[in-house]
Amino acid sequence: MDISFGRVKEIAESLPIGFYAKEKIELIISNDEQVSYYAPLENKIVISYSTILQALRKINDNDPYLKCHSRQEQNLIVNLAERMVADLHNVKQIFDKQVRKD
Repeated sequence: MDISFGRVKEIAESLPIGFYAKEKIELIISNDEQVSYYAPLENKIVISYSTILQALRKINDNDPYLKCHSRQEQNLIVNLAERMVADLHNVKQIFDKQVRKD
């Protein structure tokens, strides 16, 4: 799986990094760097495009789940249920009532 430099830059710029850091941090996507890092003296984050590309290329493009277009197609994959992460949003949880002891 390949992704263009422009798309990586677009995604990175949409991240709310400054919001969580509570300050403006410069974000740079670099073709030259081999690693991503934060430079505190310059207050900037450098993201290595080549590292992102390497990670995406390790994704198995032959995985049948990635090629599914519907639930019906997903149901045809053997052992799919074992591979899926549990959907915790639809599980009803029981909360214990805490008793206040004065």
